[in-house]
Amino acid sequence: MTASTLNQIATSAQALADLVVDFDPLRCTENELGELIRLGEKLEEVGVTLHSKAASKYAWEASSGLRFKISAVTSKVISREEVLSPVRFQRSIKVIFEGPEVSPESRASWQRRAKNYEARCQRIRKSSPDAIVTWALTFAPNSWIANNMNNQTFSCLLTFVESRPSKMWPPQVYELLETLKQDETLHQSSEYSHFMHSLKTNRLSTTGADQTCLLQQTSRKRARVLEDEGEQANGLHLGDSSAMQVSTPS
Repeated sequence: MTASTLNQIATSAQALADLVVDFDPLRCTENELGELIRLGEKLEEVGVTLHSKAASKYAWEASSGLRFKISAVTSKVISREEVLSPVRFQRSIKVIFEGPEVSPESRASWQRRAKNYEARCQRIRKSSPDAIVTWALTFAPNSWIANNMNNQTFSCLLTFVESRPSKMWPPQVYELLETLKQDETLHQSSEYSHFMHSLKTNRLSTTGADQTCLLQQTSRKRARVLEDEGEQANGLHLGDSSAMQVSTPS
């Protein structure tokens, strides 16, 4: 945000505050009071938006270590062609699609936290298949509970994961996800079925794109080789012609 924009907001806020201080609601009609209530709600939304944007800036800076962790884990899984912690990966996937376990005997404090936890799981489920895989590969199930990760950081990390390009995951990722189909809840989950279908579709499209790129690179290499061979042949032909001219008697 530029200094001029900040000054404009500050000036407008002060002018509005002065108007409100001098305002007498007793002189308003019923319709005018209704309009004032609507304007008050609108201003409240603006205030929340300003606070949220300021908080997101701090969250982005504060989450740099976790964003690095996401990138590092993803790179290791792809380069090593193996999941670093298969059990934790499957547990995270199960929590994302099944939500936290809550029983009537659970403490009231946990039941409140579980609602927030479930809301976060729902947000992850609505992400792209690659984002879901990336999240589950990076974070243990209890690491994105509200007590361990605040709302701004969670939103920041989820946005970062969503912004990353599609990946060609190693076969073990798909095998572990297929194994989870044996879980009764996931087996009956339409969201999990849709997730698996979309992930497989992305895998085929990514593989096809990689193969097309490889074919294009091969074609370009062959074209360069043929071009080089043609130039060499022309050079030999010119050399032979020159030699013949030199050896021809005058």
